[in-house]
Amino acid sequence: INQQKNIPFAIFSEPWNDQSIDEKELPGTGYATYAAEIILPRGMDSLALEIPAVYNSYALWVNGTLKSVNGKVGTAAEEELPEWKPKTIELQSPGDTLRLVFHVSNFQTAKGGPASAIRLGTTEGLKSMNVIHKLSSRWVIVFFILISITFLIVFILTARYTMLLYFSGLALAFALRLLFS
Repeated sequence: INQQKNIPFAIFSEPWNDQSIDEKELPGTGYATYAAEIILPRGMDSLALEIPAVYNSYALWVNGTLKSVNGKVGTAAEEELPEWKPKTIELQSPGDTLRLVFHVSNFQTAKGGPASAIRLGTTEGLKSMNVIHKLSSRWVIVFFILISITFLIVFILTARYTMLLYFSGLALAFALRLLFS
């Protein structure tokens, strides 16, 4: 970031139209290039980057090498091929500095750029976090299904208050939303 030349910049970890850049609001559609240089501590043999879902396509270059692509980045809607898939990529022997260049384009949705933060960590640490995230997501889905079934049974066995049926349906809707997202 070169603040001496008054160059405006965007935060890497959130959609560009959720930010005020150079006191201007940007539209959700368009394209952008993010760049970052990260100085690593000594002795980092294996690192990983966890890339969230990005609105709507991206190409990530690490130290001059294309490491990850999601869809096809373009400067117009006709050139872009959207894809919405989070990834974790491993970086073997990254050296002492990571130079990231992140090309992003979006011509389909109301937001543009990363949906959340890109995480940098050890390969094992990020894999552990992914396992914990998947297990906790499954437990939450099971919890909402059990709540739905419980309130449906209470509805059937009691005075049939419609509020219980609505709550059962709401819990089931949450479970389905979590299951398919």
